[in-house]
Amino acid sequence: MSWPLFFAFATAAGFVLGALVAGYLGLGEDE
Repeated sequence: MSWPLFFAFATAAGFVLGALVAGYLGLGEDE
């Protein structure tokens, strides 16, 4: 796997994970 591809994949995965965590915490605060 080339570095550019790895970097793009890691960035996308990190962004999605961060969005899921932020949404989960947001829902938790509403309750």
